[in-house]
Amino acid sequence: MPLDVSLDVPVEALLEAYPAAAGFLAGRGVICIVCGEAYWGRLGELMAHKGIEAPEALLADLKDYLSQSPA
Repeated sequence: MPLDVSLDVPVEALLEAYPAAAGFLAGRGVICIVCGEAYWGRLGELMAHKGIEAPEALLADLKDYLSQSPA
């Protein structure tokens, strides 16, 4: 069953299912790996912590990117 990519998804689960998400998010100022470990928390919490003003828009871009990326 594919992972539901949402603001409530744990970052660790997102990166396990879609490793390419780390580079995509980092390119937009959302660093989700620190010292080799995934951020402990949910994607929406991380975006809020990083000051993302339009998390839903970034989430939509991420979903689009992941749908076009090889698995």
